[in-house]
This record gives sequence, C-alpha cells and structure tokens, in this order.
Amino acid sequence: MTTTRRKFLLSAGVLTAACPALAHWTKPGMTWSEWASHDALGIANLVKSGDLSIHEVADQTMHAVHALNPRLNAVLEFYYDRLADPLPSQLPDGIFHGAPYFFKDVGVAEQGRINEWASKGNHARVIDAEADYLKRKRAAGLHFLGTCAAPELGTAAVTESLLNGYTHNPWELKRTPGGSSGGGASAVASGMLPMAAANDGGGSTRIPASLCGNVGLKHSREIANQLNGNTDRLSLVDNGVNSRSVRDTAAFLDAVLNPGQTNSTPGSEGSYLHAIGQPLRPLKIALSSGRFGPYQAPPDATAEMERIGRVLADLGHTVEEADADLPYIDFYQAFKIFWTARGHARMSPEDWAALEEKPPEMDLSEVEPITRMIYTQGKTWTWEEFKWAVAINEKTTAGIDAFLSEWDCWLTPAVGTHTPYVGSNLALSYGHQSLDEWWFNTFRFIPYTPLTNFSGHPSISLPVARFNDGMPLGAHFIGPNMGDGLLLQLGAQLEQAQPWFDDHPPVHVTNL
Repeated sequence: MTTTRRKFLLSAGVLTAACPALAHWTKPGMTWSEWASHDALGIANLVKSGDLSIHEVADQTMHAVHALNPRLNAVLEFYYDRLADPLPSQLPDGIFHGAPYFFKDVGVAEQGRINEWASKGNHARVIDAEADYLKRKRAAGLHFLGTCAAPELGTAAVTESLLNGYTHNPWELKRTPGGSSGGGASAVASGMLPMAAANDGGGSTRIPASLCGNVGLKHSREIANQLNGNTDRLSLVDNGVNSRSVRDTAAFLDAVLNPGQTNSTPGSEGSYLHAIGQPLRPLKIALSSGRFGPYQAPPDATAEMERIGRVLADLGHTVEEADADLPYIDFYQAFKIFWTARGHARMSPEDWAALEEKPPEMDLSEVEPITRMIYTQGKTWTWEEFKWAVAINEKTTAGIDAFLSEWDCWLTPAVGTHTPYVGSNLALSYGHQSLDEWWFNTFRFIPYTPLTNFSGHPSISLPVARFNDGMPLGAHFIGPNMGDGLLLQLGAQLEQAQPWFDDHPPVHVTNL
C-alpha cells in the first residue's frame, strides 16, 4: 500500500522505525503556555541566549504537530531528519535563528524536498533547485521543519484537495481555514509554531489570516517577490507569512527583501521592524464597511468595521466612509483573464525563463474539475481580450492611486461572507457547477483581496474583529504603493490597542 505524506506523519510506528532519534524526545521541554507565549522572534531570542536549544525547539514543534494535526490536517510532512541532525552549527545566525518554519506545498520549497502543489497530477515531485527568495529565508536563520497543506496549485480560497483532503479551522473544525495558505494558517493559529509560509495571488495570505485570527501581509509587488524585481502584470503572487505578531511579519519582510530594497518609511532607518517602534502620525483612513462594487458585506462584518473605525478614531486618526471610483465589474472579469492566462506564457519568453519557481507540468487527467476548467479557459482568451484586461488593470491601478492620494489607507473587511464550512462549492473538486458559477461564489466570498494582487498595492489583514458567531474576521487595510511600512506601523498600533496574541481557538496547544 502506498504511504502518503500525511499517512506517514500520523503513523507512530512508522515514525519510530524511520527516525530512531525520536526515542530521545519523549515529552516537550516547555509547558504549552510557555511555548504559546513566544512569537518567532521570541523563540529565536531564547535560542540565541542559550535558554533553548535548536533541538528543543524542533522537538517542541514536532510534539505540537503530533498532538493537533490529526484533527486539523494542516501539516503534510514533518522533516524528522532535522530532529536527528538539525545542523545547528550550519544554521545562519540571522534574526530568526532557530525559529521553526513550515513551507507551503505550493511555491518556494527546499531542494530535495517533496513539493506536490497539492495535485495528484504532480504526485511526489521533488524540488531540484532553490530560488534566491528561499536562500534569503535560510539566511534569516529559520529552521525549516515541514510542509503545510494547500489547495491544488494554490488556486482556491479554501484548503482542500483530492490528494490531501480537508484542512480544518482550529476555531471550529467544521469550517475552512481559508486558502490557499490555509495549512500554515491553521498550524500557526493552533500554536504548533508561531509563523509559517504563505503566498498571495488573490488573497491567499490574507484570507486564511482573517479566518484563523493571524496577521497576513501582501507586500508591494516590487519589493520582495521570487521574481527578484520582475513586475510583469501577470505576477499576481507575492510571498509572505502567516504570523501571530506584527513584529514577526515586519522582521520577515526585512529578511526577504529583494537586493537593493529597503523600507523608505520616514524614521525607519531602512527597516520595517524598526519602523513599527516609531510613533505613527495621525492618518486619514477611508472606510468601506458595507458595499464593495457589486458585493455587500454581512451586517455583522459591517458593524465590526465601523467599530474598528471608532477604535482608530480614538487613536487619533480620521476615519470616514468612502468608496473608490473603480471599474469593479470589469476588474473582476479582467482578474479572471490574468489568473487563468498565467500558465500559458503570456509573458515574453525572457520573463518566463526568469521565473525561479515555475508551476509544474500537469497531467490534466489527474487534476480536479475546476482546475481543469481554469486551465482550459486560459487557452481561449484572444489577444484582444488580454489587451482589454491590461487596460482595465491600468485603469484600476490608477483609480486606487488617485483614491490613496486623498487617503492614507483604505479599510474593508478581509472577506465578504461568514466563514465557509469544509466541502463547500468553493473547492476545486466541486465540479457540479460551471466555471462562471465557481468564480461568482469565489468573488462573493473574497471581493476585497484580489484587488491589490491586480494592482500591486500592499494590504494587510489584522485579527481585530469577529463575526457574531465568534469566528475571526480580519480588518483589511490597503495602502499606497510602497506603503508597507505605514501598514505595519498601523498594525503595531492596533496590536497594542486591541491585543490579540493571547486569543486562542479551542483547538490549541494550551488546551492539551
């Protein structure tokens, strides 16, 4: 019988046989309350001070995965060889030295590791080369310990696949953690580790951050992507993390900036981490709490955004209801063209060759129904349709720039509906619908987040709101181009005003 990565992870007998070093670790070294009280920088500081060893951190992470993953299905693979030989002497002494880190099964991965893009059509694919972006993460001292779940090719706003099954939300197991970075978001929210990989092509960092109660930043397109500065419009995806603290997110962005990039925020000394410790000037913040183009937020989401607006006003900011004058209907259609055309080399051959981590070649007979429809649709667009989408991109981007010349940032809910249950019609395996129906359902769920992937502006989801049913809801802030530092400063201010670090879901290490 074939043993999948997940079956391997959950089989204690196989684990003991495969890694005899596990016998030396019988229980975690820290209490779970102690473990959960540290973000990634906190753990790194304990390692640097000698209060924790890299071995102990890796072991504690493993115990958390073993205890919680059977319920969450968030982690696909734990790197047990790193327990036997974590190579502490070779782990760079960066800002995150020794902090645990999980990859996402879609995107940047470590050479020699399995990276299947969550698809049966790509089963057991092993990475044979590493992107410069990953090398920057390694230089930061992160200890790579595993891989987390994603939907097939990272294409859906929920984390479900025929290859790996459903990933569950630790706030309520019947609900999705969102997608496509839902595995990492679920692992972080449950306290397995404080930070995990994410990438964002339509909200895939911010959506699960919102649904799981984490911090999720989509940075400005130009500053830290795996294309090393290539800003082709089809480059919708920016890489980042789900974390529990704004400072972890800021430090991570510092660590992975493209060569030559620094934070230009006044007083930042070139560092996003430094910037969040500086006083924030009073901001003029636009609030779109209800309608967003053709979509309407639920009443409780609207009420929560209005409440956050009052919190911001109490902090000295000016907050007013305002809506950008954008071609919303055309934007959603143009985004579909950009998204579905990505796999068909609409870039120049030179740009395609520059991609360090290409989507894998797929056997279409093995992919999920909606994935197959998306791939097929991507080949049907004419050059005239693509030029129209480019024109809408330029109009939308200019409209956001004009709006943010009057406002410092723009606040919306992070998602447009209550948290979906697992097995919904948002999944790529849900083939009992047309592709247009799937797109409609997806945009109704996430009307806000794709906008900044389309335009390249930065945006962040902060865990300061709740739906009436108690599920987390992110406050989603959109900033001006290269305004990442301002968003992180605002996030740090809200983190102090409305602390969230000790808000834990029912499925959490502190409840073990």
